[in-house]
Amino acid sequence: MAEIAELGYNTIIKSSDKTFAGVTSDDLDLAVEQKESITKADAGTKRISITRVPATLTVSGVCSADSTTTVLDRVDIIDLVLAKAALSITYLVGTVEYEGTGYATGYKETTPADPDTDPTYTLTITCPNGLAKSA
Repeated sequence: MAEIAELGYNTIIKSSDKTFAGVTSDDLDLAVEQKESITKADAGTKRISITRVPATLTVSGVCSADSTTTVLDRVDIIDLVLAKAALSITYLVGTVEYEGTGYATGYKETTPADPDTDPTYTLTITCPNGLAKSA
């Protein structure tokens, strides 16, 4: 993973047969889901428990993570979303790795008004059970 980080990528995405790398677009959302309950045994005191912490990453500059580091085009990214397959996600923060299983849940294409500027493709990945620090 260190060689991927040296290239400036901080997200590794693995499908069943391919490995991709990308850069988060300043979007990593960790949203705590909690459950409130009041029981007779609690004597009316509200209890709050955290049920899970799902993660959502918005990734751009997605490329293949093989020796060629080929940037994916829109067809590749759209196919990844439409495949509805589980993806193995590794998110890098410096030398620390966080891992989880996620799904490609969105695609956004932004085409600038300037015809000489390339469009940007953004992939949204949701990890319903969140990310965990790698051992």
